[in-house]
Amino acid sequence: MDFKLNRWLRNQKLKNNIISERTVSKLNYFKASSIAIILGLLAGSIIVFSQGYNGFAFIFESFGYSMDNATINRTLNYFTVYIFMGLALALGFKVGIFNMGGSGQAIIGMVLAIALIGSKAQADGVAFSEVDKNFVIVIFILFILGGALISMISGLLKVFFNIHEVVTTVMMNWIVWYGARWILIDTKFGWQSSSHQTGYLTPELNPEWLSIGGNNWILGLTLALISVFSVWLILSFTTFGYKFKVVGKQPQAAMYAGIKNRQFIILTTALQGVFIGMGAIFYWFNVKKSMLIGTEVLPSIGFDAIPIALVAFNNVIAIIPVAFIWASLNAGAERARGLSFQGLSTETTSLFFGLIIYSSAIYILFLNFKPIEKIKKWLFEMKCYVYIDFKNDTKQEIKKLKYEKKLILKKEDILKLKSEIEIIKNKIKKLKNDTRSVDEIKSEKIELFKLEQLLKSEIDNYLSIYNSQIKMKKQEINQYYDEQKLIYLNNSYKGIKRRVNKDFAEKYYGIMDQFVSLQIEQSELVEGIKKKIKNVNKNENIVKILNEIKENKNTLKKFSKNESAETSLIKGKIIDLKNNFKSIRNAEIKELKLKIENIKNSYNQNAKKVLDEFILYKEEKTKKMNSAQQEAKTYLEQINEKYKIEFINLKENNSKHDYKNQKLKININKYNEELEVMNKYGI
Repeated sequence: MDFKLNRWLRNQKLKNNIISERTVSKLNYFKASSIAIILGLLAGSIIVFSQGYNGFAFIFESFGYSMDNATINRTLNYFTVYIFMGLALALGFKVGIFNMGGSGQAIIGMVLAIALIGSKAQADGVAFSEVDKNFVIVIFILFILGGALISMISGLLKVFFNIHEVVTTVMMNWIVWYGARWILIDTKFGWQSSSHQTGYLTPELNPEWLSIGGNNWILGLTLALISVFSVWLILSFTTFGYKFKVVGKQPQAAMYAGIKNRQFIILTTALQGVFIGMGAIFYWFNVKKSMLIGTEVLPSIGFDAIPIALVAFNNVIAIIPVAFIWASLNAGAERARGLSFQGLSTETTSLFFGLIIYSSAIYILFLNFKPIEKIKKWLFEMKCYVYIDFKNDTKQEIKKLKYEKKLILKKEDILKLKSEIEIIKNKIKKLKNDTRSVDEIKSEKIELFKLEQLLKSEIDNYLSIYNSQIKMKKQEINQYYDEQKLIYLNNSYKGIKRRVNKDFAEKYYGIMDQFVSLQIEQSELVEGIKKKIKNVNKNENIVKILNEIKENKNTLKKFSKNESAETSLIKGKIIDLKNNFKSIRNAEIKELKLKIENIKNSYNQNAKKVLDEFILYKEEKTKKMNSAQQEAKTYLEQINEKYKIEFINLKENNSKHDYKNQKLKININKYNEELEVMNKYGI
């Protein structure tokens, strides 16, 4: 395959992005989310086992049932709802808005829809289910506007009156719910004739209103995915998105930078309502179809979506897989309980979700959960005897400081103060028997108070000093560990490869800089030639031909419309000139394109030559490294043999206590000799 400079640079940039700190950070969050979900499922399976069922089978069958023909439609509709609502809540969490009013924002659209469809059915003289399908557009707008307006109230109250959104949104849930019950139980909308017999269950909405080709999930899922990717693009690649992130992470900095925080908060709450309203449409039409209003229990859909945003760590794209897991478990578990796990508690699915939420709430433990790193640290501590010696000495110092800290109350100045306090207390006791010494008692009490405050201050100072010294000693241990680890990595056997890799990296990034410069030079030359191609008609020879064509056309206009020998001659000349124009123009463009190709080939060849030199350098350096490593291995084996004999002699000639101290000294000497590898064999 021919070497292409631009392609090579693009591939290298992609590799660097993959191993960048930003990618590693995102992978850490992915790890934390995955651990949270797995732990939640494991804990949930234990609960299922406790009820006498196979917990693992329940999980697998739930996911399996969610994808079968009987359940797939419900799963995908739940998936749609959870994407919309998870997206809405994640947007709020990103700017520090904790919108707990998802249920109220979802209910308001349903209330308006039932009331309006009922009124239209009554006005048209038709049944509730027979209202014209096109009316769904009005209903769609009602859901979105209703959700946005209810949600925006919390934003306005937060911005202008500093009322926390958790309070306003929770209260609004109940206001909307009781308002819904009052509106829908009223008999003026023409559908309640049977409501008393059905426990105030609203008539079913027609899922066919949102159906495309017989599938009522296509429209919702398409809109949900478009919404997610649109939000992601805006937040990632626009000025608005950057400002949005600044408002969320550094509100004070955003304010000083001139960003209008209030507008972003109000807009965010409005957007939350829009997305929750869109999710509510598909929830009520395709999943629930009706709403039971004869109960005091508030529909929980707004709260069900909160963990999706939490487990996804408010990552807009991550909401998609988390929502899919939630939807699959929710829809599949219902079917599993009805078929293979009859008798299993109906709250099992909620328990699973709750356990996953709890796991995600302690995500910081999973972010810092790095068992391999901890094992590596433990192994290094076991063999770094210089560090062990320093750590033991420092721990003895810490132990001494802690002992001295316990003896603070026995320090001379403290004892002196306590003695003075005791004297004054005794004096006050004596004075209390004398009614004439009221002023003197008052004076002594003031003095006592001062001394007690001084004593407390002195004790606090000593505690602060000792705590600070202990903390510094612990920091010294960590700092010394880092120093020794770096020394070990740079000077031990591993240092040989480390130094070679460092040389490779320096040379590689030098080549990257060189290639970027070549790419810029190439682009400038190519752009210059492309401009010439665009302006090829301004070429002197071509301009001359075009002028001749123009003159001949003007001459031809002077003749009458009748064909003559002279007009035929002029027309023939024009045709020849046009052919000549095309020929010269194409030849000029071809020549310029050839120049572009030659420039690209030239730069590609130069770049390939540099890269081939680097590959050759790398191969030679690798050979030297392998040879040095082999020599270093032999050297380390000799050291091991040498000190093995010393350890045998030490054990034979020393007592148990001396043996332990001498062994540590010998191990330190051995460790220091091992660190001479780089001086002897480093390349």
